[in-house]
Order: sequence, then C-alpha cells, then structure tokens
Amino acid sequence: MRKIIRTSAFLALLTAAPAYAGGTADQQAACENDARTYCESAIPDENAIEKCLRANIGKISSDCRAQFGGGKGKSKRR
Repeated sequence: MRKIIRTSAFLALLTAAPAYAGGTADQQAACENDARTYCESAIPDENAIEKCLRANIGKISSDCRAQFGGGKGKSKRR
C-alpha cells in the first residue's frame, strides 16, 4: 500500500511539476524508473529528485541521461 501511495504521488508530481522534467510526457517517462530506482527517498520533492538523478548520472538509463544533456537518448531536455 505504501509503495502504491509513493508511486501515485510521484506520478502526480511529474504531471504537476514541469520544472522537474520539462513537462513533456517523453521526458517524464524517460526518468520515471530511474527516479524510483535511485531516488525513491527524494520522492515527492522534484528538486531533490533532479539533484539525485544528476548525482547518479552514471547509473541512470541513457534516455534519462539525455534529459540532462549527457549520453544518447530519444530526446534532449531543452
């Protein structure tokens, strides 16, 4: 139950906080799994999530990394 609440809060955060993922569905989807894997303790603070993902840039997926301007991916953050 706790995991469902956290996941729901995270998904709501991503749709309501364009400052975190630039607002597009592709950008949000690129980092969702990485945020849950490496930054679960930062959820729902979008600034903490972004800081955590940057700190783990070498571990996150290439699609998510591309959102921060590093690595290959489907789209880049603007």
